[in-house]
Amino acid sequence: MSFETMKIMLAKAYDQHVKAVRSRQQAGHGRAIVGRSAAKQPGIPVLSGATGIGKTACVTQFASQKGFELLELDGASMPSSYLATTMFVAIQQIISKETTGCIVLIDNINEADAEWRALLDQYAEHYFDALVNIADAAAPGGIEKERQQISHLPENLFVIGEQRPD
Repeated sequence: MSFETMKIMLAKAYDQHVKAVRSRQQAGHGRAIVGRSAAKQPGIPVLSGATGIGKTACVTQFASQKGFELLELDGASMPSSYLATTMFVAIQQIISKETTGCIVLIDNINEADAEWRALLDQYAEHYFDALVNIADAAAPGGIEKERQQISHLPENLFVIGEQRPD
């Protein structure tokens, strides 16, 4: 996939994402999910190609053009709590207007485990319900896990996957 093709794909995917979020908000939908297949892939764009073709550079440029923060995670080596906490913090920063938007780029998305995929499925359905790490000096290790639930995700939270071909 060429750099230009990736840019076009990201722009179209983001536009579709925004339309879906707005449509869901206008309809006032809850998070009921009917007839979902466990094998269904997350509803996020995935850039695939050999190392060095510009996948990350394309996403970096896209984030910069939108004025969004870019957060990079690795689906192969990080626990799902990193994804949950990163998404929650990004959502809170968008809601409080600390940032105009956020792109979460997940490298090695094809290696993400079932817990990651569950969070990505939530994102695809435009809600969030997960345990996140909260700083707490009184908790063992200074971190406490707390369930956070958000019924409508902001449209300017955009998750993108990246993978090398098999």
